[in-house]
Amino acid sequence: MSMFPEPAYRHGVYRTTKMWRERLGRYRLMGSRCRKCGALWWPRRIGGVCGKCNSRDLEPYEFSHEGVLKTHSLSSGTPLMGMEVYGADRRIVASVLLDEGVVVGPTEIVDTTFENLKDGVKVQMVTRKLRRESNGNWMYGYMWVPVRE
Repeated sequence: MSMFPEPAYRHGVYRTTKMWRERLGRYRLMGSRCRKCGALWWPRRIGGVCGKCNSRDLEPYEFSHEGVLKTHSLSSGTPLMGMEVYGADRRIVASVLLDEGVVVGPTEIVDTTFENLKDGVKVQMVTRKLRRESNGNWMYGYMWVPVRE
């Protein structure tokens, strides 16, 4: 059996065109920042309106790729992206508090075991394979790994 088995054709929520439009958020953690009040938004504000001051003056903002682990737990059969690649057993689902004060989650912690984690540990973003697209290309996304100090 291959390390990356080819899944049978399936209908999914994640469409190739939508994932392409959201590639900057998935690859570079691009969100939005209001130029008027400075509020940060993750994921980006698609409507183009700040939820704090109702301004339409938003700009793209790249969040830092580091933060701290806020909460974590083992997945319990929840369908996660990357199930074809990494399997469905004992995956660590988490919320990450970025250096800017924005929480990213639910997301996934990789390259460690659940027993080695504790809330408050520093983590950094990595890009990993999630699944095969219907056109045969790989879809990538962000996951998090503990920072080795």
